[in-house]
Amino acid sequence: MDASRRWRGKPGDGYKDWAVISISFKSIYVTWAVITKNINEISTRFLKKKAKEASSPPKKNKEALKKAKEAFLKKLQYAKKI
Repeated sequence: MDASRRWRGKPGDGYKDWAVISISFKSIYVTWAVITKNINEISTRFLKKKAKEASSPPKKNKEALKKAKEAFLKKLQYAKKI
């Protein structure tokens, strides 16, 4: 037999440490749960921040709002003429 091939034996005759295998699966599950929890916390904070920004009115002074209103009304009147 050449060096690149290894003898594996018959199927099913190898020793499997089921405790190690179950611990490995548990660690994968725990890691997945932690990642999912962190993603949920981040997205919750992001959504709360966006909701807060959307609910608060823009911080502009009265003069700027008045100019924006006049400009909008001028555009609206121009659009009606066409």
